[in-house]
Amino acid sequence: MTVLIIFLVVLLIVSVLLIIMNKHEEKIAQIGVKILVVTIITAFILIIFEIFSPLPIDNKTVDVLILCNKEKIDVKNFFDRLLKVGSPHRKGYELLTAVDLFFPKNDKLEIDLEAQSLDSLEMAFWLWLAKKYSIHWDVESEYFEGISGGSGSSGQSKDAEKNPVEFSPEELQKLLHDNTYLVSKGQLWKIMLPSGTSLSVIERSKCRRGFRIKNDYINFKIDIHKVGDSGLLYTTLGENIRKTLSSPDSWYSHNFKVKFECAYTKWFRGSLRTKKQKKWVNEIMNDFYNDFEWNLVKSDLERAYSDKN
Repeated sequence: MTVLIIFLVVLLIVSVLLIIMNKHEEKIAQIGVKILVVTIITAFILIIFEIFSPLPIDNKTVDVLILCNKEKIDVKNFFDRLLKVGSPHRKGYELLTAVDLFFPKNDKLEIDLEAQSLDSLEMAFWLWLAKKYSIHWDVESEYFEGISGGSGSSGQSKDAEKNPVEFSPEELQKLLHDNTYLVSKGQLWKIMLPSGTSLSVIERSKCRRGFRIKNDYINFKIDIHKVGDSGLLYTTLGENIRKTLSSPDSWYSHNFKVKFECAYTKWFRGSLRTKKQKKWVNEIMNDFYNDFEWNLVKSDLERAYSDKN
């Protein structure tokens, strides 16, 4: 595309020069005019094609595993082990543990284990988002992982917009009204989103939760759903986990996928706001992958549950 644009610009300059330099030579001037007209028409078609061509969609899928039996879920066991080996991917289970321990239960609902693990993951996602973007959605962060824990700082970017949307715990509670857990204001203060953004529910069922974050520039979908169960037998990791559990035969896992997909508005494809929000969307997807992805966590758990640990 870049080469074609350069060629058209050169052709445009040559045709104009040809007309100016040969304005007294009718035939050559006519050739220059024809070249100019063809160049303008080609450039116009190219612009139309560029405007209406589909924009690339950003997407990522994250696998999450939650240990459970017929009576309860267990996320603290994994978090404690990951903490012990200094895993850089422990944040997900840390937040799942915070939800399970510190978020009040919804007394209006009857506890359903099948839904509780999904509810825990759903609430952990919003807690994760709130912890990252409680100051502003456009932030600059630094973090250092030491020997035992880490430290960091976060602040809004120098050129951050002045009027972001503030999404309150009360508003989130309305969206998550049928969740096993109630939004804890002590844990989740607020979530800052780009100005003009709406947050809506796409789907809520026992096995799937879907949300849409949308404004004039992005159409960002988050889909959290269960893909089945799996056991702990026949693998070294599974057998090592079983050794730490009471009634090991009763334990298995709920397996989830969190799918992110974002489309961008064609008319604003070159705007600064689109570029900044595209960066923000990819930051969410990549950071969530780093904190929750089972394939990253698994290798650290294999070390954590080895006989040496």
